[in-house]
Amino acid sequence: MNERIEELVAEFVRRRDDGEDLDAEDFAAAHKDLAVELRRALVALGAAESAMPDRGALPPRIGEWTVDAELGRGGMGRVLAAHRGERRAAIKLLGAGLLAGPRGVERLRREGDALLKFAHEHVVRVLEIGSLDGAPWIAMELVDGPSLAERIAAARANVRAIPPELGLSGDGTLAQRAARLVAKLARAVHAAHEAGLLHRDLKPANVLLRGDGSPVLIDFGLAADDSAATLTHSGDVLGTPNYMAPEQARGQRADRRTDVRGLGVILLELLTLEPPFPQDDALALLTRVRREPVRLHRSITGPLRRVLARAVAFEPRDRHATAAQLADELDAVAAGRRVAIASLPARARVADFVRSHRVATRVALGAVAVACAVGAVLFAAAGTGNGERVRELRAAIADAWLRDDRTALDGALASLRELDAGHRVVVALREIEGTDPPSPELADLVVGARALATGDPAAALPALERVATTAPDEPLVLVMLARAAEKAERAERAAEAFSAAIHLMPRSAAARRALASVFRGAERLVEAEALLVDATDLAPESSESWTQLCDVRLRKRDGEGALAAAERAMATAGREPSRFLRATYAAALDATSRWDEAHAVYRALLEEKPDDVGLTYAYAYSLDRAHAMAEARLMYERVSAKRPKSATIHIAIAWLVSGAATADCAQCVAYYAAHGELLDPDEAVRRAVLGIECDRGASSRILDTAVNLARHLDRRDEVRAAMSAQLESAHLETDDPRILALTKALRRLDEPR
Repeated sequence: MNERIEELVAEFVRRRDDGEDLDAEDFAAAHKDLAVELRRALVALGAAESAMPDRGALPPRIGEWTVDAELGRGGMGRVLAAHRGERRAAIKLLGAGLLAGPRGVERLRREGDALLKFAHEHVVRVLEIGSLDGAPWIAMELVDGPSLAERIAAARANVRAIPPELGLSGDGTLAQRAARLVAKLARAVHAAHEAGLLHRDLKPANVLLRGDGSPVLIDFGLAADDSAATLTHSGDVLGTPNYMAPEQARGQRADRRTDVRGLGVILLELLTLEPPFPQDDALALLTRVRREPVRLHRSITGPLRRVLARAVAFEPRDRHATAAQLADELDAVAAGRRVAIASLPARARVADFVRSHRVATRVALGAVAVACAVGAVLFAAAGTGNGERVRELRAAIADAWLRDDRTALDGALASLRELDAGHRVVVALREIEGTDPPSPELADLVVGARALATGDPAAALPALERVATTAPDEPLVLVMLARAAEKAERAERAAEAFSAAIHLMPRSAAARRALASVFRGAERLVEAEALLVDATDLAPESSESWTQLCDVRLRKRDGEGALAAAERAMATAGREPSRFLRATYAAALDATSRWDEAHAVYRALLEEKPDDVGLTYAYAYSLDRAHAMAEARLMYERVSAKRPKSATIHIAIAWLVSGAATADCAQCVAYYAAHGELLDPDEAVRRAVLGIECDRGASSRILDTAVNLARHLDRRDEVRAAMSAQLESAHLETDDPRILALTKALRRLDEPR
């Protein structure tokens, strides 16, 4: 079923079960572009439900759990109370068949997998996952208390039982209690982030209160690692509209600061009893979230207002960088401690004001916005009358530093010196390149830059972070900070700083290449490609931009696009293209099945450097794809001799000599028929076992290949023994990811062919 249809059917069921009087025909007609298919799906829904003797019937048991009652239901499934001995649980059971759909199954599976590996006192604990008649389920700790949404709704309805503090635990005012509660949630969210998880749907309904008043975060159904985008491939936005961040509503990538925004919105609703944009229509809501900043009620004052304004800021770069920072500030506010809580930058305040008053202030505030932005810059020239030219030169200096272009750097620096000999960028670069102790006001920048130059990013990073706090709009500081973060393997911080730098260096192809490189390392390939396309537009004669674009497209399996970029790179590289460019060009030729040309390039490169293992493997793989298996094996064996612990090489040789590829490829069938001497089942199994042992069962790709090979050769026992040994080791080490991967592989191994 079309994914959008699945969502609409789920919405229909949810609204009907909530008591709304819905007519299926009217509901379908309201979605004109999908009306025919949606009508068909709703008819099928009615038929399926009429065939069920009792939609409300509870299964007596789920796994080893005895079901007691239904706690709630929605369009995609039910939540049931259950027990096993003395232990009680809430079991989330996805509806089977029509309502579940592949996405619903995937979200529930992702929620279970994410939380099985993660434990925190303020995150619901997953006890077990399984399936019932094809419907997946998750057993979680049962939290008897209400949700924050229920408390807020009751208070909004003036229910007398709800005190002014919403029944939140602890002492003090509502603001203090709410701040402490959200600080606890923020620490839980930070722990999840450190474990590689984003929640992406933080809202009061997803926070339950235990009997002692402590909060518990639930519903990680949209949880994902920090490489996941906020759009499904069909274009549906993930999340709940009223609680989304603007980047989510625009379908852009979520990151840690997206969850910071969600925490801020929870706090805002606790304080005001209203969501940020009270409105029922989902489309209108999304439009407002995309365009409007959150406006804080005037009753929120003092340090709490500054904390909240930063947490819910419209632009991600203006929010707290981590949930832990937000937690620290909220704890300080709740305790009445004096802490340095930064206000939202002037630039952000002006931008938010303009967003909130688009028409009335567009002209009047233009000059004010520029003045505020310039005034906020620590390094800006004062009184020179050349503000625009100075900004251009500061961007040019940062760009030249990033490209390590000494000639361009000296030229831009000389021009800036002519305009303002005492400009702090001029002074800073002079001190960085000198040997004398730096002046006190530039100490952090000089120390950070020198540490970066000497290969010590760990020492450079904290110093440059301090400078960036006081000079957030200086491009040289931002690119230095980004480079230090990148070298310290702090990819998220590097991306943050490079993104900020690009806003200040709009003509810099180098800044875009640098950010694309960070995204490429994080497998955020769509974003990397977009940046590199921009870079090639800005600098069409830059071979480096075209080369990186080719590499990204190869990773995206866009062979034709990669080859087009590679040919432009070769055309702009001059007489001596780099080895990396030539290897990338060969890979692009290979990806488009131009194997003879690719092999010629590979051979030329290997004549220059015969011991290049990576290139030898690339050549072997290309020969393999071109059905030159005997030559491919020789190249694979050459790599294996130099990398005897490489699981990838062992499994490649195993696959090659097993003949397992013949099932899907007529050319393979013909080749092996003519070269039967290449087939070696014993060697195939030996190599597969070595691959499993070297990889230790960590890679699903290695395991899947070994399973397919063993089933093809009917040599399951040896492969099963190797996997079982690794599974035992994984259990001893309590390595959950390996346990799950090996268990799944062993299950597949025993399936019939």
